[in-house]
Amino acid sequence: MRFTHPGFVLLLVPLLFGLIASYRHVHGMAKFRKRLAFAIRGVMAGLLILALSGPEARRPNRGLATIFLLDRSDSIPESDRKAAEKFVDGALRALGPDDVGGVVAFGADAAVDASTTGRRELGRVLSRVEGGSTDLAGAIRLASASFPEGKARRIVVLSDGNETRGDATGAAQVAATDGIGIDYVTLRGRESTAEATVASLDAPDETRVEQPFDLRATIESTVAQSGTLDIDRDGVLLKKVPVRLDKGENRIVISDKLPNSGLHRYRATLRVGKDGDNRNNVGTAFTAVKGQPKILIAQSHPERSELAKALRRRGWAVDLRGAGGMPSRPEELAAYDAVVFNDFNASNLTDRQMKLVQSAIRDAGVGFAMV
Repeated sequence: MRFTHPGFVLLLVPLLFGLIASYRHVHGMAKFRKRLAFAIRGVMAGLLILALSGPEARRPNRGLATIFLLDRSDSIPESDRKAAEKFVDGALRALGPDDVGGVVAFGADAAVDASTTGRRELGRVLSRVEGGSTDLAGAIRLASASFPEGKARRIVVLSDGNETRGDATGAAQVAATDGIGIDYVTLRGRESTAEATVASLDAPDETRVEQPFDLRATIESTVAQSGTLDIDRDGVLLKKVPVRLDKGENRIVISDKLPNSGLHRYRATLRVGKDGDNRNNVGTAFTAVKGQPKILIAQSHPERSELAKALRRRGWAVDLRGAGGMPSRPEELAAYDAVVFNDFNASNLTDRQMKLVQSAIRDAGVGFAMV
């Protein structure tokens, strides 16, 4: 058991002294009723302080469950498919005794080819999917729903990054809030006399608001040449970096810092004059930025709240809403550290909203308290 905000635990000391002092100054009540009333007050106040302290009970994971997403769309040549299968086969053979692996093949649709069992080799990929387009988002959602209980979870995407359908960024964001790590292996495409590719783009898994960090791009080129590396953040161009590429592997470092908390996507796009296939010129990375604690308070009269004022004085970000303003999507609720029903009747919520709150608490680890 640990606390994410242990400073709130110190409030138990003045609470205890306050209850004792007020108990001594209350007269005109039967002793039993007096003790019962103060006991109930103490328990409720203590539970509120405990909830604000953010208690966490961590349970050790027994091994790692890894699901590999194999891009089987028409844009992937046979040589890349075999290379991807060889990579997955080697990864499955290298699994530890408590680890499990699985495979999802995807194109326009997705199918589980090998479930997360004790399998230690790939064999033939038997799943047949429509190759006319690429829906990476659907594959991420299918993989997220296929993990076994009690293990750390990771998705490895083997693709050329040419997404033509769905919202892979949104699907990855939901997976990340559920504690699922995502890695990318870029498929190079056909070899040519002049070829350049973004082999990888790496960002830290987590960082803090306004904390500088480095993006590291690995670029491979079959010839020496110059070009430009476009870096965009969340779909907005951040900078154009001139690059001089040597033959072979090149490493480019780009510094950045983020003003807002949440999950952010970076995309690096390489533009060069000598290139056989520009579909492999894109690299993607995600980083989660942690900022101040963010609390959603549901209240019948959101225009005034002493609890919200108290939390804001301590530097917390507080979102105060009535029944009509409650979030309607799971990723919205997952962005909060805790949800508090403050003098709020849960019957004001629809069945869908109640299920969203339940899912956020159970699946995304969002805290919950009623006052």
